[in-house]
Order: sequence, then structure tokens, then C-alpha cells
Amino acid sequence: MNRKITLLCKIVDNLGDAGVSLRFARHWVTRFNLDEIHIWTDDIKPFVWLIYGEPKADDAFATQELSLYGGRLQIREGLHPDTCSDWGDVVIEAFGSPVPDEWKSVLSQRTPQPVWVNLEYLSAESWVEEFHGKTSVDPATGWKQLFFFPGFTEHTGGLLGNEIDFQSPPLPAEKLVSNKIFVFCYDNAPLKALLAQACNLGFETNIATKSLREEWLDSGAKKFDFVPQLDFDVALLEFRLLFVRGEDSFVRAQLSGLPLVWQIYPTEDGAHWKKLTAFFDKYTEALGYEAKRALWELWCFWNGGTPAQEQNHAQLSNLMHFEAELIENAQTWRLKVMKNCKLIERLEAFLPPSG
Repeated sequence: MNRKITLLCKIVDNLGDAGVSLRFARHWVTRFNLDEIHIWTDDIKPFVWLIYGEPKADDAFATQELSLYGGRLQIREGLHPDTCSDWGDVVIEAFGSPVPDEWKSVLSQRTPQPVWVNLEYLSAESWVEEFHGKTSVDPATGWKQLFFFPGFTEHTGGLLGNEIDFQSPPLPAEKLVSNKIFVFCYDNAPLKALLAQACNLGFETNIATKSLREEWLDSGAKKFDFVPQLDFDVALLEFRLLFVRGEDSFVRAQLSGLPLVWQIYPTEDGAHWKKLTAFFDKYTEALGYEAKRALWELWCFWNGGTPAQEQNHAQLSNLMHFEAELIENAQTWRLKVMKNCKLIERLEAFLPPSG
């Protein structure tokens, strides 16, 4: 049969949630050309940005529905389908976007029952391997839910790789001498301090933002115009160092083979620090002690973990002393990541066959 997949995406991290959901759907309909995916979201604007880039997106913001791949990928504004026929054979809760209780009762009575998947956030924490692929039965309806955890090992759900028609190439030698830094960050990042450090080193900082502040311009910052998602991987290769956030740009940075600094989405209880540390430990396993320490100091500074009185205002300068080692580490890590870009195949193994 041709599978119809319903993916629920409630926007929390703006381009992060939308970015992963859209990339997942694109990979899926490309890999399985008889299937269709319908994304339901409470905010379609991030999807518009990702599909059209900037400035074309501004002309399309009034839309409430987007259609790609001959209609096999549709994105609709709404928390969930309102009619039974709009729910698919597979229902995916992306990042905790819940199926309403009233629909759980209806869908659980279908024969066969839809496959119910909870697509979790990406994590390098060790406990992910234990819970990946496990199921839980909803006590009210008896409907079984699959917990699918993306991750960095073969015992997890893996990662979303590059688009089918673009395999990330090795970094060209001439790119290593670029003086451009890419920055995509949350509002709480110490951007002003970073700009000052970058300016002192003669770096040009390109900020992915809708509007540049005057104080950033005074520090020599330039605006990075948002490109369509399909062009983002190639665009990153223009830079020397990548400051990325969330999840989607975070994985793209790893696949670029360039040194990166990750700003994780902060949580009120501080749990994000465990997640940040778990990835850092994996990412820097091959780095020497001094290079690892310099990188961690910059990561802590960038994630707000360095009190102002302890900031030496030279984290970036200190890190650049180890640039050759950082590039070698990033290239080695890229190869490891590419071997684990099997998220689509691993999830499909839990589903009934298509066609």
C-alpha cells in the first residue's frame, strides 16, 4: 500500500523544529516515492522561510498550506487534522507534539491501527540507547506508541543526512583560509562580546538574523540572508567557524566538516547542560587536552555558563591557536556522522512495507 504519514509539529524552537520536520519529510518522500507526508503545524511561517529562503518568503507568508513533490508533501497550518480521513497510516509526534486524547480514542479503533511514533529530540546522552525503539501502551485506549530517539550510535535512531542529490564533499583547501564566521544563535547569546573578539582577530561575522542591530554593525557584522533549506549545506562551506543552535543547523554544521560551537536550547531546570556535555565529550574525543579545554571554554561562554567576572574576553583568540587540530577533528567527526545518517531507514524498519 501507499503509506500516508501524518506528522505533528508544534513550533517551539522556530526554525529548529520546522527544519528537522521538513528535512525528515523531504528525505522520506524522496526515499519512498509512493508515500505521502502531511505536516500539521501551529505556525507555518518557519516552513515558508525554509522553503523559499529570503527575501522570497515575505511574499508567501499569507499561505496556510504548502505543497511540494507533486503534492506528496503537504504542510498545513493547524495543530492536527480535524477529520478522520486526514489522519494517516502512520502518526508521528515530532518533539512531543501530542495527539489529542479524543483522537487517540478514534484512531486506536482503526483496523489496522496506525503506527504511532514519538520522534524525540536528538541527544548524545548514554540513556538514549536504552530507550530507543521501546514502546508504551496508552492505558486509556490500548494504542501502542513507539519511542524513536535520534542519536550518534548504531543503537539509536541515527541522524538525518544530506539531501539525496547532495553529498557533503571534503572541505576544499582554499576554504580553510576564509576569514568569515557564521553565527546563528538565540537571543541570550553573548553576541556583542563575540563580535568584539572576532573584530580583533580580523574576522568577518555573518549573522543569520532578520535584522541587524546598529551595535552589531559597528563591530563589523554582516547579515547572512536565509537561504532555502536545500542550499544551506553548501552555504556553510563558505565559512571558517560555525556558531549554530538548536538541532537542524547543528547537524548540518557537523556534516560540513568545519569546527563548530553549539548553542543548545536552554531549559529552565538546566538539563540542557547534560545534553551539551554529552555531545561535547563525543565530539572532542580525539582532541588534545589544551585544544579541548579552549573549545569548552568558548562553548561555556557561548551558552551563558561563564560568569561575567570570570570571562577573559579572549575565548575565540585562545581557540584559534588550535585551529589546525580543530579542523582535523571536525573532518574526522564528519566521517563518523555520515556513517550514522540512517534515520530514515531505521524508522522505516518499524513500519509496514510500502507499495
